[in-house]
Amino acid sequence: AAIATPAASAAAAAATGAAVDAPPGAALAAAGEGEEGGGGTAPAGREGSIARASAALRDALVTVDFFRPFSIDGETGMRYRGTGVVLDAAAGLVAVDRNTVTSTLGDASLTLGGRVTVAARVEYVHPLHNFALLRYDPACVPADVRVSAAKLAPRPLPPGAEVVIVGLKSGLNEDIDASRRVDFVCRRTRVANSGWIKLPLPNPPRFQVYNAETLGLEVAPPVDGGVLASDDGTVAALWVSCAYQPAPNQLASVFRGLPIELVARVADKLIADEAPPPWRSIGATLEPISLAAASQLGLDDATLAAHVRTPVAAAGAAGPAGAGGAGGAGGGE
Repeated sequence: AAIATPAASAAAAAATGAAVDAPPGAALAAAGEGEEGGGGTAPAGREGSIARASAALRDALVTVDFFRPFSIDGETGMRYRGTGVVLDAAAGLVAVDRNTVTSTLGDASLTLGGRVTVAARVEYVHPLHNFALLRYDPACVPADVRVSAAKLAPRPLPPGAEVVIVGLKSGLNEDIDASRRVDFVCRRTRVANSGWIKLPLPNPPRFQVYNAETLGLEVAPPVDGGVLASDDGTVAALWVSCAYQPAPNQLASVFRGLPIELVARVADKLIADEAPPPWRSIGATLEPISLAAASQLGLDDATLAAHVRTPVAAAGAAGPAGAGGAGGAGGGE
């Protein structure tokens, strides 16, 4: 779970413009710094887009707590917290990253609307991609607690694309004090990069992201997780925590965007009470290399020429390259 300080939150708000940062049940608020960070007011259109995305997703995000009775699969932690997104309110289906729900062995609970906690079971853990699916009983949710499903809309998110990051931020300490308030965060930012990330091999072996195209953001607020959405609140990617081991006996995480179509393929089957789609893997980690390196390894000239691309002249349109780094501060390696 990401831990934020007031100074860090203020800096992120100034960098990203209009923002919403309030408890899940509180009224909508806009950041006072404004879009340009000069003490003015953000343009009405941008404030409106933040408000629309917030209204569409406020009741679709839930806090996920997971407790595992003992260590398995190379995992040493026992208590985890993250943010899940409701995919189907009638079926009680919720998606969350695998750095929160690490396996099917454990007890999961969901906090809805910041008011009520219900039990959930681990329905599915993807063996390759960084997400898991939980299911809760909608009958256990009080009638006065609003829960709505997020609308999924897979779409390309190239560098420079504007998105709204919507998530939950809990003031947690190392003991995961569940009594602390969870804030709702909604801010505008841009995609900084899209592609494969290289993480060091873990020891002992454990799950980590590999062979996946993920998204980094120019600036991302510290959150426990969430989604990347359009102005109308339609979700294009999950904002997931990717755990890795930078050194022996050390754990760290970096947040990246996981394209929502990977989740939708499995969720659609489970909602229809069908078996999840089969998956296939050669069991190898692949790594992209430059054409120059490929040429030195013996790639023939004809194949090399077929992969040469014309440089993009308007590279500056995408803005500065990945400003964030490891630790959940906004993507990158």
